[in-house]
Amino acid sequence: AEGGAGAGGAAGGAAAEDAAALNLNMCSALAHVVADTMRTLTVMGCALLVAFCGYDAEHTDAMGSLLVCCIVLAIAAYISFEATAELHAHRRR
Repeated sequence: AEGGAGAGGAAGGAAAEDAAALNLNMCSALAHVVADTMRTLTVMGCALLVAFCGYDAEHTDAMGSLLVCCIVLAIAAYISFEATAELHAHRRR
């Protein structure tokens, strides 16, 4: 019974590593989609502000870009933290 548990544990560990890597890859892909979507939405929002409210186009676009940059930076920091934690966990095994 112990040998079966040990073999299953090793296979389970590899499956857990694959799942963690898949989760990081999916999170990275989602971050890319979110960044593209956020930039599209901010460009449309900035265009509406410029067209209907008379805001300065360059200033509005710069503010929209900074907003998207901050969001992308936060997502990238989270992914980097998770990847580093996974690397440390992998090294301990």
